[in-house]
Amino acid sequence: MDIIKKHYEKFVLGFLLLSFVVALIYLLQIMSSTHDTSSGNRAAAKNALVIERENQPYRFNCTNEKFSVAGQSKELVWQTRQGEGLIGYGRPGLVVPVKMLRCSQCKKIMPWAQLRKNDMRCLFEACSQDLRDPGEPEDYEKQLANFDSDGDDMPDRYEIRLGLNPGSSEDADQDKDGDNFSNWFEYYCKTNPNDPKSLPTLDKMLFLSNIEAVKLPIKLNRITAIDPNNKNTFKIFLTILNRDVSMTIRASFNLYGKRYTIVDAVKRNTTKQSTSFAQQEDDSTIWLMPQDGKKDSDRIEVRAGKDVYDNKTRKAVIRDVRTPNKRRSNLTVGREFKLKNNITGKDTVNFKVVAVAEKTVDLEYMLDKTPCKITLELVKSGSIKYERFKKAYVKSDANKTDRVQPDEEQPQPRRRSVRSRRR
Repeated sequence: MDIIKKHYEKFVLGFLLLSFVVALIYLLQIMSSTHDTSSGNRAAAKNALVIERENQPYRFNCTNEKFSVAGQSKELVWQTRQGEGLIGYGRPGLVVPVKMLRCSQCKKIMPWAQLRKNDMRCLFEACSQDLRDPGEPEDYEKQLANFDSDGDDMPDRYEIRLGLNPGSSEDADQDKDGDNFSNWFEYYCKTNPNDPKSLPTLDKMLFLSNIEAVKLPIKLNRITAIDPNNKNTFKIFLTILNRDVSMTIRASFNLYGKRYTIVDAVKRNTTKQSTSFAQQEDDSTIWLMPQDGKKDSDRIEVRAGKDVYDNKTRKAVIRDVRTPNKRRSNLTVGREFKLKNNITGKDTVNFKVVAVAEKTVDLEYMLDKTPCKITLELVKSGSIKYERFKKAYVKSDANKTDRVQPDEEQPQPRRRSVRSRRR
């Protein structure tokens, strides 16, 4: 101990000198490797720095399902890191998909945002291929918000927020709060499926199931002619509103407040062969022009023995979710129908058809002395939405059970008298 105390300063100085020599050797090795990379053995440096093509981590199949919007949305969650050597700070990590673009020439992947800054040229100088602008990226957040795992037409975010099962489509037709309306219908009406007092409004009870052409009560029976080549001699026999009439070319008649004119006619007969003889049948055709028609496409074709439809005049088929099997048909412009408002317990409400388009119907009605207007969109028969509408009203049997009040006296069953028989 006396030697250490006497030569203490020499020991410290020797340790510092040794540390300096080790650091100097390490620094010289770093400078030597840098010299080899910049101006020395380039081949050795290239082999040491370049990653083998077979092991490149960015080589992947872009057509794989996991790189689609649906696949990415499933992986967009916070996950706990499993290794300490990963890039970033802290334990959890969030994976966010970034839009990339693959060069059609060199097949390398690069950020799409950087390409816009480089005038849509490949970012690698060895390629510099002109690339096509793919356009603005789609609204990823909107697609993620509408993502539906079980296909019940209710987004996963909505089901998780309201306590439904995003992995099962069976809860779409169920009634969680017992107000007789399905969970899907309350999502469609933007009401709360957990609150029995949150009920859909009256206009949401209706849905448009079909739009049809109006069938006219007109039937062409036959055409007779003195001269088949002269249409002015044609005598046209029609049945209009169950009434037989005879007309000629350019004659007019009124039907449902609209005037129709016979503008053209063709007389022809067809032969129908039976087992014993051939029978001639009238297969003539006439064309009617409505009073509001101006083009040849507005003409209505009437064939002998065939039904007649006015394709320019449409009628709507509207159903009520509370009685989906009952259809309100023949609803043309100006027609009215009544709908019982059993939600508020008030009287019936009158609806009036104001417009019938190709896929929509506009309705007007008065509710609490306030004029209202709604537009119904066509729901195709057989679609998922159509089936959801038919099951929107869930009938509950809870209120139909017969219960005896405590104060009431239950009637006793009547006993049958048994008579003995004498033998």
